[in-house]
Amino acid sequence: MGEKLPVVSGKDLLDFYLKCGCELKRIKGSHHVIKSIYNESMFVIPVHSNEEIDRGLLRAIIRQSGLEVNQFTIMWKKR
Repeated sequence: MGEKLPVVSGKDLLDFYLKCGCELKRIKGSHHVIKSIYNESMFVIPVHSNEEIDRGLLRAIIRQSGLEVNQFTIMWKKR
């Protein structure tokens, strides 16, 4: 079984993906649409000030971005 997911805010998650090279396509309200460099798909990150993202939603965002959860946790620790 993998490691526990970190507690992450939408703002921190957005910064993480942008630093990894993903592209911000558009913003509508508090939803930031990102184009992944890992699988060329689009995914949404909700940025509600510094509110934490639930772990289930975080897991779904990670999968939509083309990363495996264990890859994400390793990359998150190295940031």
